[in-house]
Amino acid sequence: MIDSLHYQWHSFDNGRTIDKIVSEDGVVIRYEEYGDNARITISRNGNTAPFAITLGIYGWTFHISFYYKESDAQKAFDNIKPEIENIIELLPKSEEEYDKNSSTIGKVFHDFIDKVENIALNISNCLNRYHL
Repeated sequence: MIDSLHYQWHSFDNGRTIDKIVSEDGVVIRYEEYGDNARITISRNGNTAPFAITLGIYGWTFHISFYYKESDAQKAFDNIKPEIENIIELLPKSEEEYDKNSSTIGKVFHDFIDKVENIALNISNCLNRYHL
């Protein structure tokens, strides 16, 4: 279950992950964590596109979006962070709350991923540029 405390964003692992290789074989250029609930990363020069954002909400979801330009990825990164904060606030804080609201959790995540993808589509049209 997600802790109900409000967290701040901070550099993941005190910045030691910058320039490390991550998913999609990209190299980390920005990596932040929201308390002990979520992470978001920008990597460059991956297998699929010049830039990728990987996000994870611990125990709940994992998602990757792709970008053509670093400026697009940076803007999306900043726009996605509040969406992560919002979904964490909506997640159950206890087993009882989970059991009571389990039927709506799938919709919450579907809506979250739609928002993340809309941010990506509004900022960058990477897939069309690569004809993927």
